[in-house]
Amino acid sequence: MTVEYRPVVGFRAYRVGDDGSVWSLWKRVGLGRGNGAVMVVSDRWVQLKPQEYGYSGHVHVTLVDEGGRRA
Repeated sequence: MTVEYRPVVGFRAYRVGDDGSVWSLWKRVGLGRGNGAVMVVSDRWVQLKPQEYGYSGHVHVTLVDEGGRRA
């Protein structure tokens, strides 16, 4: 079975498969010497791991655009 992926409107660094998988291009890059890290858009897709949402048992992922807005 082949999975079809579609972009997420308004979040260019994400795509969703018709199997329910969510993929991201975001990558954390360390600044070195204890200076923290920044998120950059890479060229490698990585599958996100859904997190359980509260007591309802629903799962979710958080999407972030280039401006830092979350959905």
